[in-house]
Amino acid sequence: MMPCDDASTSFRQFCYCHCCIGTLPAGLITAISTTTTSSNNLDCGLSLSGNRLHGALPDLTGAAAAFWRLDLSANYFTGSIPSSWASLLSGSQNVDISGNRLSGQMPTSFFSVVVNASTTSSWEPGLCFTNNNCLCGPLPAWMANRMTSDGLTGTGLQAACPASCIVNSAKPLLKHPDWAGLSPLKFALTSGPSNIYATWDDTSRSPCHEIDPNCQVCNMTWPASLCGTATPASAGPPQWYCNAHGVACTDGRVTTLNVSSTALAFSTLPAAINQLVELQELGEQMAARGSTVWMHHPCTVMQSIYAGSL
Repeated sequence: MMPCDDASTSFRQFCYCHCCIGTLPAGLITAISTTTTSSNNLDCGLSLSGNRLHGALPDLTGAAAAFWRLDLSANYFTGSIPSSWASLLSGSQNVDISGNRLSGQMPTSFFSVVVNASTTSSWEPGLCFTNNNCLCGPLPAWMANRMTSDGLTGTGLQAACPASCIVNSAKPLLKHPDWAGLSPLKFALTSGPSNIYATWDDTSRSPCHEIDPNCQVCNMTWPASLCGTATPASAGPPQWYCNAHGVACTDGRVTTLNVSSTALAFSTLPAAINQLVELQELGEQMAARGSTVWMHHPCTVMQSIYAGSL
C-alpha cells in the first residue's frame, strides 16, 4: 500500500494498492481519508481497483470518511451497500464500486440524507455502480443526480427488484494467484507423498492461510489434516501452518517451496513455477547427500531452471 503524503500543499494525495487480497477493513478507509492535514479531506484519494478484495463492504458507523476519489471497482465485494455508507457516498466527489457482486436495494436511511448543496453543486457526476446486476430499486434524488452517464449500466437500479437475482459470475471465481504456479507441480511428480493432493486440489482457498498471512510450512510428509492448523504453543507466538503442503508464506503470498520429500529435481520443475512471483526459497533434497539443498533469490532460481543447469 502506498500511503498518502502530507496534504498541506495544494496537490491531491493518492494512495493505491495493486496486490491486495482479503476483506476491506473499515480502519483502512477511515485512516487514509483523514491522513491529510488539510481541512478538506477531498485532497485524498484511494484506489483499490482490480484487486482480489471480497466479502461485505465494511461498516463505517461513526466514521467521517470522505474522498476526492475512492475506487473499489473490479473486485469481489458481495452483499448490500451498508446504511453507514451514506456519509461517504454523499460527501465524496468520486466513488466507483462498479464491477463487483453487490446486491439489494439502497438503505432506507439514504432517502433522508441532506446534501450540502453549496459544496456538491460544482462537482461533476462521480458515482458509478456499473455491472452490479443485483443492485435494484429506487435511488434517492441526490444519488441519481450524482451518477455518471453509465453509472447505472448493468444494474437493476431505478427499477423494481425481482423476486430473486443470480449475481453475474462473468468474472472468474476468486482464486489465489499462486495456484497457477503450484498446481502444475502435481503433474510433474513421478513419486512422492500422495497426501499432498488433498491440499493442492482445493484451489477455492488460499495455499497460505486465511488467518495467518505469514504461515509456516506444512511438511510434505505430514497428514493433510495438519495443514491449516495452529502450530504448537512451544513454537513461539500464535502461528499457523499453511493450507497447502510444502509452502511457507509472507504477507499472504508463497515465498518458500520445499519439494524435498518428492522426486522433483530443480531441472524437472515445470516452467509454470515462474508464476510464483514472490518465491524466494526453493528446496530440493539431494539423495546422495541426504539433506535439503536450498536456492535463494527468485531470479537465480528461474534463470537456472530455464538454462537447465540444475
